[in-house]
Amino acid sequence: MCECKKASEEGKKKSDCKVDGIKKDCPLTGKIEIIKIKVTVDAADNKAIMDDPSKKVVVKAVVTYKDSSAADALDTLPPKVAFTFSDPASDNTAKTDSYKYTASDYLGKKNDADALHWEQHPGFAASTTDGYKTNGKAALKVIGETKTAESKIYFIPSGVGGDDFKIRTAVHKPGGAVELVHDESDTLTVWRSVTFDKIYEMDGETHVSTNATTVKISPVFNPAFVKYSAGMRNPLDASKSVKYIGLWKDNATPQESWATIQAKKADETPTAQEMTDAKYAGANDVLVSKRNTARNKIIAKAQKWADRIDSAFVTARDKWVTDASIPGNALVGIRYYHPKYSDGGGNHQTNEWKLGEASVPAWLRVGAFAKSGGGHHYTNLDPDGLWAGWVGLSHGNGIVTIPKGRPAPATTQTIRHEAGHATKHTFKREVFGPSLDHSASNTGIMYYSSAMGGTTFSAREKKILRGINP
Repeated sequence: MCECKKASEEGKKKSDCKVDGIKKDCPLTGKIEIIKIKVTVDAADNKAIMDDPSKKVVVKAVVTYKDSSAADALDTLPPKVAFTFSDPASDNTAKTDSYKYTASDYLGKKNDADALHWEQHPGFAASTTDGYKTNGKAALKVIGETKTAESKIYFIPSGVGGDDFKIRTAVHKPGGAVELVHDESDTLTVWRSVTFDKIYEMDGETHVSTNATTVKISPVFNPAFVKYSAGMRNPLDASKSVKYIGLWKDNATPQESWATIQAKKADETPTAQEMTDAKYAGANDVLVSKRNTARNKIIAKAQKWADRIDSAFVTARDKWVTDASIPGNALVGIRYYHPKYSDGGGNHQTNEWKLGEASVPAWLRVGAFAKSGGGHHYTNLDPDGLWAGWVGLSHGNGIVTIPKGRPAPATTQTIRHEAGHATKHTFKREVFGPSLDHSASNTGIMYYSSAMGGTTFSAREKKILRGINP
């Protein structure tokens, strides 16, 4: 309660007035004038990181006012602040042009009559004229004795990288027809992110920490509105710093015997008769038939041998990641994957399938790295040769491993490629292509071979990273 009126009647000075018992210099009228309104959006660098498309961004409006005896002064503060938004470049993504991340929801919101952009903030009663689709009004509350008041509301932008918004706030005279003050935010842009919280490296290795820095990698992600950031280096324990993670068993046996693994088992070994029949080079129909049968049997045995090695490799590789306590969103510098998947290891050549000849026969080929739906990702392979020279691998949960032994630019490029894969564990997007999330075209980074692909994301890959239908 302001006691100024009573003080005036008693002939006291204005400085003797009290508000709620506290001495205060208050006007005799008890009226106020709105000076300004300032809007702030809780988004660092005006980037709304929308890895979760339902994320809510806090918008705050602060109103400054003063005591006034002017004829048009207000009797009290306006009860609410009006919040609206605009699309600065008029190029935000329409619903049907964006990635569909649930049965009925899309990342894009433009021209979607059902899209919600606002939501009440706890503690600030709100209302809307269209179900919080394009506008909201939130309560204005006095902040202490500072002659300021604030209002808060949630803004929910689209989930498409590159979409931008400006938030407008305003307060009006009672009745809502006359605007008193307004403010508009800086442009708020939607981004997505891929973050490697920590970098791990085997004892003595530095090829990842020196090439995976934010400064080196982020420039290729920025045009796709993906914020890349790397954490600090963490050395792995010496016990986990093994030559091949694909030969890992446990701490007691950090490397299983490659000589033992590669040796054919009884049911994988061709019989003497099969090898004899398989070598027939004549034209006799009966012997040709026997030759074909023998070769098919030998190919099946070689494939069984290759699948056993592959299966053991995958089991060992995944167990090493678990036993080394690698957390999600981590980049890991290793030495090599496996003799059959690391051309720098020097042990890929085996001698199991020459069938007594100088080299493996041309007709004897296998597949490797089984597809979940059947078949193999690699085909027509010499079983005794190198199956694939992996230069990086995304393990899931944002974990990426990079082997050593390549020039720094090639390692940097591989990290960019594998970080591109890792984005699918951070936010919703379409796959780059059906073959292990690789692009069919070699114009961009996400081609199956980082050495043969482009040095930047292609236009199509940028759309996928942003959340736009390619």
